[in-house]
Parts: sequence; C-alpha cells; structure tokens
Amino acid sequence: MSLTAIPLEFEKYLQNQISVGDGPDMNEMIFAYIPDLDLAQPIDREQGLPDISLWVHQQDIDQVGKLGDNALVYSVVIPGSVASFTFNAIYLRDKNVPSSCGMVVHKVEETKEDGMTSTKSLMQQYNGAAQIAGINVDAATWQINYQARLFGIEDDMRLANLDNYGHTAFVDGFDITQQADPTKYAISAGIAYVGGLRAVLDAEVIQTINTKPNGLYLDVVRTGTVLSEWQNVVTVRLSEVELSDYVDANQQQHYVAKLAGINADGSITDWRVKGGLGEHEAASDPHPQYLKSQAHLSASDPHGQYLTRADWLKHMLFKGMPMSAVGPDPDPDIWLPAGRVELLRADYPTVFEIVSASALFTDQATIDADPRAYAGHWGTGDGATSFTTDDWALMMNIKVAGGYGAAGSTKEDHIQNITGTVGARDSVASATGAFEAVVWASDVDANAIGSGYGFNFDASRVARTDTYTDTMGIFLDHYRVIPKGVFSYA
Repeated sequence: MSLTAIPLEFEKYLQNQISVGDGPDMNEMIFAYIPDLDLAQPIDREQGLPDISLWVHQQDIDQVGKLGDNALVYSVVIPGSVASFTFNAIYLRDKNVPSSCGMVVHKVEETKEDGMTSTKSLMQQYNGAAQIAGINVDAATWQINYQARLFGIEDDMRLANLDNYGHTAFVDGFDITQQADPTKYAISAGIAYVGGLRAVLDAEVIQTINTKPNGLYLDVVRTGTVLSEWQNVVTVRLSEVELSDYVDANQQQHYVAKLAGINADGSITDWRVKGGLGEHEAASDPHPQYLKSQAHLSASDPHGQYLTRADWLKHMLFKGMPMSAVGPDPDPDIWLPAGRVELLRADYPTVFEIVSASALFTDQATIDADPRAYAGHWGTGDGATSFTTDDWALMMNIKVAGGYGAAGSTKEDHIQNITGTVGARDSVASATGAFEAVVWASDVDANAIGSGYGFNFDASRVARTDTYTDTMGIFLDHYRVIPKGVFSYA
C-alpha cells in the first residue's frame, strides 16, 4: 500500500519557474524513514520534505520521461555498492531551489539490501506536465518495479491455500514417537499447510524434552531476500504455554500449528488437525476464523441462491420441460421416457421423492378414468412399487398456470371465435367483423346477370390465419344470391 501527493509548495515553485521562463527541474530523489508512519492517514499537502535527520539516502535523478502529456516519470538506479538502508517515504525535489518538493510518497517499509541494485521510479502528474517541463522522451520499461506485485501474488496464493485447507491441515507425516531415551521424541518427515503456507519437513527431527507436561508446535515463516530464493522455513518449537501466530522482531509473520502434547508420564496426545482438501470440505465448520451469523450456521440451506440438483429436477418436472433420455450417458435417476409410462420407484428414487410430495401426484384409477383431464399429473402406479409419468401426447396446454388454468391442468385446443354481420337494402350494403361489403361488376361471376353488391368473408380480420385459410364470399346481384368459398345455397 502507498499514498502519493503533490505538496502545495510545488505549485508555488512551478509558478515561479514559469514566471522567469524556466520549467520545473525535479533533479533529486530523497529516501527517508518516518517513525510511526500511518498509511491510513492522507498526506498533509502543507508539508514538504521531512527533517534531514530522517533522510537515509539521496540520489540524483538518472532518467526522466513522459507518460502521455500530463505525467512525468522520474527514475533512479541505486547501485549495489550503496550500503543497506530502510525507508518508508520517497520525495522529489529541485536540489537547487529551497521549498521545491514536487512529490511525496508514503509506503510500506522496505529495505534496500547490501549488494542489491534497485530501481525506483515516481510518476508526477499534472495538466500539461510534459510540455511545461520540456520533456519529449517516452518513459521506458526500466522504470517498472515488480517487487510489490510479486509480494501481492505470493499472498494471493497463500490466501487461496487458506480457503482450501483452513489455518491448519496436516496432510502427511509429522508422526511423533518416544525413543528408548524417554527424553527423546522423533518427529517424522511430513507435509502440512499452516496459515496458507506449505510446510515441508524433509527429514526426521529428534526433539529433547526434559520438562513434562509440555507441548510441541509447528512454526512456519516465509522468508528470503531480494537476491535469494524465498522459502517457507519450518521449525518445531517446544513450549509449556500455548503458542499462536505472531510477528517477530523483523516484522515477519509466523504461522503456528499445534502438533502434540507431551503428558507428565511421557505419553503423547496427538493435536494435529489432519486432512487434505476432502476432509476440509467435509468439515462442519472448516473456516472457524471467519465470522458467521448464527442464522447462517443453523440454516438448512444457507446458500439458497444456488440451484441444487433437486431444485433443477423439480424445474424440469413441473415447469414443462420434457424428460426424455438424451446424451451418451444419461443419469438413470433423472432422464425419463416420454409419455404415460410406468416406472419402478426403486429405479427412480429422486424423481419419485419429488413427484410423490407434489400436488400433481394422483391416484392411478382417477387418471385412467380420464387420461386427458389428468395428462399433466403423475400416477401412483400399483400403489407400492411403481408410479407413472405425465402424458405429453395428451397435453393440449402443458401444465400452465395463471390466466390459462392451474398448474398441472390441461385444455383442449379450440378455434378462435369469428364474428361479423352483413346487411343489404336496395343498393346499399353494410358489413362488420369478418365481412366486407363490396360492389361487384357483372363479370365477377359467369352466372351474374348484372352488376350488384356482395360481401367478402375474411377470417384474418378478427383471427390469426395462415395460407391454409380460404377467403369466402357471397355475391348478390339484382335477382339472386351467388355463393363462393364455403357458402352454398340453402
């Protein structure tokens, strides 16, 4: 974690530089150690550089480049010959101008080790920075510092292990046996996860225990330097008082697990929390370190937002989804043959458990007496060993609910009602609905004697139609009625 700010004194410095025709010149980087630095508090922009007694290293800027039009990157390379120093604050300034601090960074404590070459870069951002400072060189990749990112990646891995294994999980080994010398105890090689760190004991360890009762603990810490390989250091510790996780004098986090209790008579009480991922997942409360509400712990289904296998099956059975067998290897307790089929309850225990508890589980004799009315229902079968599925072939309106009927009910298909009226008097014709009044010439029909009026019947005026629906009509001339389509003489 780090905080950054541009002090107010830089704004005054920038104005003065511009007023005399110069640009800002951040030419030095200062490293400091601020005692009791609180990263939870914002940087006070009223302050500039700290007291010189807090400075631990200062160095001229090695490279400056622009990052777009509004940001400048200042970089230094600290040689390996520079002695070790620890810092938690970095500053930019123009060393030739007092009160010219251009940037303040507060960060977690860091140590530049002996013999280590370190690169540090700061990005200063304000409107028009590149043009005002006269910088036209783009920042290059040497300015990237990967240390903080690597530490973050490692801690993510530790937290992932913590989620999978909990604080303590002895996966293998770490068996303890008393030796011929009653003060000697052997701890076998083994693997465990403690605090998310993988703890490996490569070889047997002999522990001398002169005072009893006592306790054995596993102490694991991840340590290393920038120039060395980081590793988890495993130590077996003896303590008469219970040990727990702690931070040492070097600010390194140690994770502690209980290994065994050595009783007054020399016997051993195994304290190991055993198990790998399978045992962890099966535990009733595998993460006691996380706060949980009592309601969550006591709930029969604390994660009801997730669809369970039974919920999915209920959806398939009662929401109109066919259950015919599909796939190369269908689950025999889920996929069902379509249509009214009698099945053995023992062969489909999950399906039977769900349907037998539903309102759609109906006496078989009732279904057989009116198969269409009860097409959406499941039957009791022989009443002991079997049951029957719903019948898709007879469902005209499949298990609908709402305005069309109750869940599980069926409806016959019906033609939509088609209505209309016609009227004719003298030379005036009128029509409504599916009828249309028209005037036809005598050549409309070979049997017509003269011109007249008539009516077209078109169902699409009031109902859904397709190409199979025929248009019908009646022609009335002055002397007789001539039918068309479905109409005929009465």
